[in-house]
Formats: sequence, C-alpha cells, structure tokens
Amino acid sequence: MLTQSFATTLLKGIALCSSIALLYACGGSPIESSDASPAPGSSSAPAVDSSSAVSVEASSSSVASSVAPSPSSSSLGLSSSSASSVLNSSAHFSSVSSYSRVVSSSIGLSSSSASSTLSSKLSSSSKSSLAAVSSSSKSSAAATSTWQLDSANSYLNFVSAKNTHTLEVSHFASLSGDITQNVAKLVIDLNSVNSGITLRDQRLRDLLFQTTQFPTATATVNLPSNLLSSLAIGAETQQNISAELDLHGVKTTLTTKLSVHKLSATRVAVQTIAPVLVNPADYALTNGIEALRAAVGIASISATAPVDFTLIFDAR
Repeated sequence: MLTQSFATTLLKGIALCSSIALLYACGGSPIESSDASPAPGSSSAPAVDSSSAVSVEASSSSVASSVAPSPSSSSLGLSSSSASSVLNSSAHFSSVSSYSRVVSSSIGLSSSSASSTLSSKLSSSSKSSLAAVSSSSKSSAAATSTWQLDSANSYLNFVSAKNTHTLEVSHFASLSGDITQNVAKLVIDLNSVNSGITLRDQRLRDLLFQTTQFPTATATVNLPSNLLSSLAIGAETQQNISAELDLHGVKTTLTTKLSVHKLSATRVAVQTIAPVLVNPADYALTNGIEALRAAVGIASISATAPVDFTLIFDAR
C-alpha cells in the first residue's frame, strides 16, 4: 500500500507533467524531444506563462468540483481534498482524453466515465459563456445604435385635388433623417418636389412652398423608450405618435398612428397606417394655394392634403 508521503509526491509529479503538457498544447515554448540536451547554462525546465496557467486554472477548478472523488481514494490513503487536487492538476491537460487517463490511473475512474463527464461539463460551460457574450453584445449594439434613413428605399407622397374631382399625386425625391436617443427626425427637401410635370413642380417651389426662403420641412417624433431594441425580428407594432412638423416657418403638432416593423436586427420600416391630413392653412400656405389656382386658371384646389410615407432605417 502507498504511504501518504509517496502519494503526495506522486500527485506533485502529475501536476508538473500536466502543466508542461498544457503549455505545449496552448502554443507556449515547445518542449524539445527527450533525447535533446539543454544548452549550457540554461534551465532544463521550460518557462511557464503565468497568464495561461491562471486562465486554465479557472476552468479546471469548475470542472474538478463537479466530479466526485472515487471511493478508491481511501485505498490510496488519500483524503477527499487530495483527490480533488488530483482533478485540479489533471484538468490542465489540453485534451479530454489525456485528462481521463490521469483520472482513471489516479482515483480509479474508468477512462470512458472521466471522458464523458468532462466533455459534458466543458461543452456546457463553453456554450453558456458564448451565449452570454453574444447576448450582451447584441443588446448593447441595439441600445446604442443610430438608425440612418435609407432614402433610396423610402418615400413620402401627398395628394392634391383640383376642380373637386381631379386628383394629383406628388412626392419628394430627396429625404434624409435618423433615429438617435429615441428621437426620430425626417428632413424633406422641398426643392425635390416631383408631380410628374416640370412646370407644375416649378410653380409648387416658387408659389406654394417658397423654397428660396423655406427650403426644407422637418418632422420630429419622440419614440417610446427601447421601442426598437425590444422589438423582435419580424415583429410589428403600432404606435400612436405626436409629431412636430416645421413647415413654411410654422411649427405645429400632428397626431397619427404608425406601424413599426423590424425587418432584421439592423433594419426597420416605419409607415403610416392611414394618411396624415395636412391643412395648408395651419402653415400659412393659403396665399400660395390661391396663387397656384390663379396661375393654372382653375376653379379650386383642395384645402387638405393627405400624406403617406414608408421610411426605412438602418442601424449604424
């Protein structure tokens, strides 16, 4: 039977061998073949990278604690703490198979049992750690992202009616905007108005919008906190919102209901559920409407313009 002193010496030898094997497997200073002689004046033991040893020690201690000492530890005269020490030392091996051989020879576990237990514990620990890091990264990105308007795939239309029954649809070709800190902003370039008729576009710019003095219109919306970050991919929500519209030097508040659809982790679509009704009189545009009517020589132009839009934003 092994004495306590001999068993302790054996354990220290196992720990030293396992540490050397770990350094070699993790890309440390390679260990030369056994028949090579050390250079004169140099130490025969390879240098130990303390940072590598510490990082592996943390993993090995959690694995060792999950494996109960075998009853055969008593036949070796080892206490349960000594058996745990064997596991901690052996866990420094870079492969599960090497570890299982040391466990089976030192505390009486079969090679297949040790290998199965270690594989399960290491796999579970690695997956949990990776999942936590991935979830944390995604949550952080979603919470801090600025969403930039994709103007090429967005549109804003408005409809006007002349002589009561004739409808004309126009749009603005140039839009810009973003969503930052739960505040959405849309800037409309009024000079980009496009009705499909060049002369009509010029009249809209000069007589109605007076773009030399008021070149843009701006809509600003305060969104609910975490609306975009909490929305699941593929999900859609409808929100009642109040928007401040700055048009023709006048600021007013409009209320409407919007649909917000998360197309992917980094792309959302915001669109009107029903047209937003804009009254030109609220923005000092009545004189411009009358100037247009007179220039065209028609009986009337509608006093309300329905507006609809779809805006696509990408996370940056």
